[in-house]
Amino acid sequence: MDGTLFNLKPNGEGQWVDTVLHSFAPKGGSLPGYTLTIGPGGILYGTTGGGGGTDKGTAFSLKP
Repeated sequence: MDGTLFNLKPNGEGQWVDTVLHSFAPKGGSLPGYTLTIGPGGILYGTTGGGGGTDKGTAFSLKP
């Protein structure tokens, strides 16, 4: 399972629109499901688990 960071927002017509902001695979980690943390200023921090046999994950931040 690959990790993907996306934006989800309503379109004003009762439907939701998703936009992929970043795909972490194949070299940027996978295995999503770790807890996200909101830091000072609303900055979102998260990690992905290792993937692709490298056992390396990814740490990321997203500024609102």
